[in-house]
Amino acid sequence: MGKKARTIEVSGIRPWREMVDAMKREYLLQVLQACGWHRAQTGEALGISYANLKRLMRLYAIKQPNKRWDRRTVELAQRFVRGGGFARMRQLGRSRW
Repeated sequence: MGKKARTIEVSGIRPWREMVDAMKREYLLQVLQACGWHRAQTGEALGISYANLKRLMRLYAIKQPNKRWDRRTVELAQRFVRGGGFARMRQLGRSRW
């Protein structure tokens, strides 16, 4: 019969596996950002295959930020403010978008 691992609860201390996973996730994010989210380049920099990088991204729930959506949101907000914003909507009698 195999021995069962004992766990000791100590407040403020995270389990080893959880801490290592958090560090791996953070490092992977840093390398992805340094490579401009170019996954093939990131895989080469880390010395792993593209498929393995995609697997790690799924494992650590890492998704590439959608730059177009962010840029579009900024453009819409700027256009709204230039057009008078909420004050203009009140003048036109619109309570909603």
